[in-house]
Amino acid sequence: MSESTSKSTKKPTPKKKIEVSAPKFPVTFEQFKKNPIAAVSFCMLIAVGYLYYDQKDLSSKTLEESKKEAKELKEMVLDLQEKYRRSDSMMSAANSKILVLQQLNKIPSE
Repeated sequence: MSESTSKSTKKPTPKKKIEVSAPKFPVTFEQFKKNPIAAVSFCMLIAVGYLYYDQKDLSSKTLEESKKEAKELKEMVLDLQEKYRRSDSMMSAANSKILVLQQLNKIPSE
């Protein structure tokens, strides 16, 4: 019987109560009644602070994307410059061959 009494004396562990609620307003109704202008000003200050932070975050993301795009565009410009240089060299070589063939009377001169 001593075993059954020791089991019954154990206290059940209390369960934690979970509270779910909407975000609390930073100004109570009593504070709002006493000084409504200050309460609204405080709320506006919080809103402006959030908008400033959001704008900074957005501008930093835009700046990163712009840097990435600028890097890609620079690579494209370098690639096109190299292709232009090769094209110019090939055109010069073709013109010299035509000039030599014209001097040898292999092809008619214009």
